Amino acid sequence: MKWLLLLILVLNSFCFAVEDQQVTDSTQQKVSNAIDSKNNQNADANETAKLEKKKFKTLLLWTILLIISFMVIIFISVVIRSGRRCRELAGIGKKNPPTEHVDAWSNYRLSEKDMDIEPDIEEAEER
Repeated sequence: MKWLLLLILVLNSFCFAVEDQQVTDSTQQKVSNAIDSKNNQNADANETAKLEKKKFKTLLLWTILLIISFMVIIFISVVIRSGRRCRELAGIGKKNPPTEHVDAWSNYRLSEKDMDIEPDIEEAEER
């Protein structure tokens, strides 16, 4: 769970760094173009303002996504924990007590009295 949060934070900071670098590069290019051409100062100022607005929107979007992902992770962990608690209270997953031993074949076994008597071979041959 902690590694997932750490992964989200790392990916989020990486995306901010990449986006910031792209916006910074394009902003520097626009500023240098504005210095070179004094006639287009208003147009460059508008483009710079648009880039800053775009950067703010991107930052806001990533922040909202990060907050939503944290909330989803917390919700999932709460659901899992409550499910475990419900199963514990209901007794689901517990082992049943062992059943009582019943010797079902006891009626079909020879008694010790019958086991001691050996049949007489001669009597058996006469019959």
